[in-house]
Amino acid sequence: MDKLCFEFVVLPSSDGKSNTFYITSIATSDATVHVIPEEFQSVNYHTELMKTFAYTKIKNSMKKRYQTRKICITMTKELRKTYIDEDDNLQFGDQYLEEVDQKKQQQWHKLVTQVY
Repeated sequence: MDKLCFEFVVLPSSDGKSNTFYITSIATSDATVHVIPEEFQSVNYHTELMKTFAYTKIKNSMKKRYQTRKICITMTKELRKTYIDEDDNLQFGDQYLEEVDQKKQQQWHKLVTQVY
């Protein structure tokens, strides 16, 4: 997998005064969509991803609450280690990611086919 597509969303922080970025799901080149566990959706857990130019652009692009963006990011060695195991399974931390239903996969398929 050379690229993964990430879905970002801006939501209110727990204090309600500021915005927080979240990553809710990841899609592969074959449009298979996997959900990030809720406890790891805050972008603060995704330190390698936060180092990318793509993240900087996403952060600059999303200013309003509840906005979403789906972007594809080329896997560097560090990102690959974070999100893909040695057998090409999607993971985050010490967990494999859950594959989501067909409807969401169809939405992602439109995006992924445009990118690949």
